[in-house]
Amino acid sequence: MRSTAKWLDRVLRTPVGKLLKPRSGLLFVLSVVGIEEEGPRNTRTNTKERLVRFSVISWIVGPSLLRLRLRCDSTMKQMVNILLLALLVVTSLCASDQVITKKQPDAVPSDKGRGILVTYIANEGVLVSAGDKQVLIDALHREYKFAYAFPPPDLLRSLESAASPYNKIDLILVTHIHGDHFHPLSVGLHLQNNPKARLVSSEQIAEGVKKDFSGFGTIEKRVDRVPHEWKRKVELNVAGINLKGLGLKHSGANFSWIQNLGYIVELNGTKILHIGDADMTEENFSSLGLVEEKIDVAFIPYWFLLSNTGRAIVQNQIRAKHVIAVHVPPAEAAQVAEQVKLAYPGALTFTHILETTPVPFKIFQSPFTIPS
Repeated sequence: MRSTAKWLDRVLRTPVGKLLKPRSGLLFVLSVVGIEEEGPRNTRTNTKERLVRFSVISWIVGPSLLRLRLRCDSTMKQMVNILLLALLVVTSLCASDQVITKKQPDAVPSDKGRGILVTYIANEGVLVSAGDKQVLIDALHREYKFAYAFPPPDLLRSLESAASPYNKIDLILVTHIHGDHFHPLSVGLHLQNNPKARLVSSEQIAEGVKKDFSGFGTIEKRVDRVPHEWKRKVELNVAGINLKGLGLKHSGANFSWIQNLGYIVELNGTKILHIGDADMTEENFSSLGLVEEKIDVAFIPYWFLLSNTGRAIVQNQIRAKHVIAVHVPPAEAAQVAEQVKLAYPGALTFTHILETTPVPFKIFQSPFTIPS
């Protein structure tokens, strides 16, 4: 990385560094291992970079240590070893970058400042971040059934109490009332503990929170009800965020009573689509004009991507630039991820809680590192 090259340059400028190997040879080694890449670095120094720094220091100091040892008698060798080790530690500390910073890198670095970060919470739950805006979708739920992923206890407590980094969420979106997408107490508690957050969802969700959360009166003014009408699109602007509610049928004839509300959310010039548990039929999507919306990233139940009918809907009715498969059963995560990879190359499958990716995709693990 460029930061490693700068770090090395500072090493070579220290008193100890000037006594060691010539700079040109070291930079040659760096070029061979591909360290001097372009790009900003303002996060925790990664493992590869630390390994390279350690290797470079060892390569510099090793021969010098051996030469000094040869010049000493046996009684002095131990003292020389201690002295050289101390010099090495001081040199490294003097030259090192600041390892930890609070800021997360931009999701997609560009001169227009566009891009988003997506963090997987559980099942279909995601946190989407862009600049100073954060949207939480289908993430406030509790353990429901064995087949569905849910936020583990520590994460759930952080979400419900709006502890950092979840204290800056602007919008809470819920697609429908099923327990693997929504829990009224979890939603109510977050709203109560995060006075800036607003809930945008269907009448069923709003009534569910009102019925089961005793403190509803304190949060009612921040609950926005979106009418659910099949095939209808509703435009909104809440908390300075443009979004659209999509009237979609829930899958399964026995769930026809459920108000499944999809969402298009625009953040930082990027359009996100979340369809909840939408019925996998062309009629369910054809009147919503999703192709014309030019969706950047779509969160799609994984079974769409494993079905000819579902793939046709994704390709012809949605046509998103990036697709992320969600609602993956934990017990089948590895198998489903492999199936999605084969059936829909280029799609990403969320299987690890708190895995985070920028759009375009480049997976890295970053639990509890939502941009401040």
